[in-house]
Amino acid sequence: KKIARDTALKLNEEQQTCFNEVNNSIENKEYNEFLLYGITGSGKTEVYLQLIKSALEKGRTAIVLVPEISLTPQMVNRFFARFGDCISVLHSKLMLGERYDQWQKIKERKRKDINWRKICNFCTNGEFRNSNNR
Repeated sequence: KKIARDTALKLNEEQQTCFNEVNNSIENKEYNEFLLYGITGSGKTEVYLQLIKSALEKGRTAIVLVPEISLTPQMVNRFFARFGDCISVLHSKLMLGERYDQWQKIKERKRKDINWRKICNFCTNGEFRNSNNR
């Protein structure tokens, strides 16, 4: 299925404040915990998308955890629309071969669309190690 590409939306004042605070932490390579709280449709996903884009532009990686597998298809569509075919999706409903293929893409850095950096929708048990911890 072909998913139309989209572009970043203009953040409102609250979203921009949140983006700036988290992005500053990313830029300064500081570990901090943040909670984006809001009702469904309040724009949290757009903030995540823009933060991930910012992290990727800085040579960093990102993992997105989706709290419920039933939300995975709509999230995958949003991420494909924004980032194209450079994401890997892992979840408990994948067949063993599909899961293996996704791990191999991540491990071998075969995705070159955004300089082989990955966005992972990671909803499975197991250990994930980033490329710096080989």
